[in-house]
Amino acid sequence: MNMTIKWSMHRLADGSFRGVVVLPTGPKGLAVRAKAKTKEDALHRAAVVAQAVADNPLVSAALPPGTAVAVKAIGFLAKSSAAGVLGDAMKKVTGEGAKRLADALKFW
Repeated sequence: MNMTIKWSMHRLADGSFRGVVVLPTGPKGLAVRAKAKTKEDALHRAAVVAQAVADNPLVSAALPPGTAVAVKAIGFLAKSSAAGVLGDAMKKVTGEGAKRLADALKFW
């Protein structure tokens, strides 16, 4: 079982974005998707819903340790990017996954 939280952003044909957060609940995981006008908002919305799912005691028992922290970091970085303070936010979040997400938010 893959124990990594995955995320992705996709630009849709109508110009909006779809943010996806995949919780590691099994072989394929549990994908949470959200659509919004901006990439940051789409990813933040998906992270908020993923956090609500992960907060369920039955689901959280099946998730690897650290999942809740990682999902919160995804939402925090997406919201910070939308506010134009991604650089300041990176001082509060550490790890290779956070760096990859911050780079993707800057690039897109």
